[in-house]
Amino acid sequence: MTLLVFYDIIYIRKAVVKMASVICAQCKKRLDNDYIYYEKTAKKLCSMECMSLFLQSEKEKEDRYKLEKTICRVFNVSEISTRIRKDIKNLTEKEGLAYSQISAILHYIYDIEGKITYTDSLYYVPQYKDKARAFYNDLKEKAAQAERMKEETLEKRVVKPVVNSAKRRNTLFDPNKI
Repeated sequence: MTLLVFYDIIYIRKAVVKMASVICAQCKKRLDNDYIYYEKTAKKLCSMECMSLFLQSEKEKEDRYKLEKTICRVFNVSEISTRIRKDIKNLTEKEGLAYSQISAILHYIYDIEGKITYTDSLYYVPQYKDKARAFYNDLKEKAAQAERMKEETLEKRVVKPVVNSAKRRNTLFDPNKI
């Protein structure tokens, strides 16, 4: 009698395992197909679209974390105030700026321009948006130009040896010249 119960329990467990399905980490759909996409953290996703959305949200989280670290460094605070969080929300929604753009603008204002911080506010970000964009575009342009110059100088330094193949064939080996 116990053997039958034991087999019934195993059978029920197997049935439960087979009936359990995998759920997509992004859209929360049940995955019935054979193709499942995996992310580095072993999250299961149903399609390439969900995979790209998931990776985009992960990048956004990373950019937000970098922005928070930049704000803490610039304003010399340990935690971000609710006023700054509200400013970040307004900048992303109304101005259409990404977290990485806000971080770059803050870097331009306080590290490159040398503006002194008086209050914990992102008041200057919309005012310096165009100046920061022009500065970083010029920086990219100069870096690309330096790369092109580097490649040109490397091409000029390469010396190709000239070998006269006709002269080589006509010469014979002379053991006396050794």
